[in-house]
Amino acid sequence: MYVYQVFVEEVESRWPAPIQGEAQRVTEKNSCDRRSGSYGYGRPPNRPREIALDVRIVPAGPDRDRYLPLLRLADDSEMQVRGYYQRGDLYAVDDESGEPLGIILTVPQSDGSVELRAVAVDARRHNQGIGRQMLAAVLADLRQRGVRRVTVGTGNSSIGVLAFYQKAGFRLERIERDFFTPERGYPDALTEHGILLRDMVWLGLEF
Repeated sequence: MYVYQVFVEEVESRWPAPIQGEAQRVTEKNSCDRRSGSYGYGRPPNRPREIALDVRIVPAGPDRDRYLPLLRLADDSEMQVRGYYQRGDLYAVDDESGEPLGIILTVPQSDGSVELRAVAVDARRHNQGIGRQMLAAVLADLRQRGVRRVTVGTGNSSIGVLAFYQKAGFRLERIERDFFTPERGYPDALTEHGILLRDMVWLGLEF
C-alpha cells in the first residue's frame, strides 16, 4: 500500500507524467467518472480551481469493506461486486472527514492488460472533477508500472459514462450482448435515460 497526492489545476494538458515516488503534480483540463459509475463534465462556476486528493491503494482484506457502498454505486449487481471486490488493486480517496469519497478497482487480465472493474465517486460530490482526477492518477500509475493497455466496460444505456471515457482517450472496441441479466445478479428491466440496460460496451486505451 502506498499514498501519493494529486493536485489538479485548470490548465491545458492531456495526461500527467507517470507518478514518481510518493507525490506527483497532475495537471489536466476537463471532468469524471462500470455500469452506473459517477461522472461529471466541466467546472461549475463555484468549484475551486484546485483540488487535492490523497489516493491510496487499499490492500485486500477487511479494510475494503468500508468501500462497498461505492462499489455498489458502480455496479448494480451485489453478486458481481462480492465476487470481485477483493481482487486487484483498489485505489481509494477519502473525504475531509475520513469517509470514502471515490474508488477505482483495477484487475489484471491474462493478456497483460488491466481492466477498470469499478469506478465511482460519492453521489454528493459529483461534478467536482474528482472522478476525472482519480482516473488520470490511476492511468498514470498503471503506465509507470509498465501496463500498456487498459480496458473498461459500461452499460449501453450509460450515455454520460461512455462520453466520459471517450473524452479520456478510450475507444469503443466491442459489445457483449445481453450481459446485464438476472442470472448475473442484475435487476430485470433496468433503464437509464429511457434506454433498456442490456449490453456491455467495452472500451480500450493503449499507452
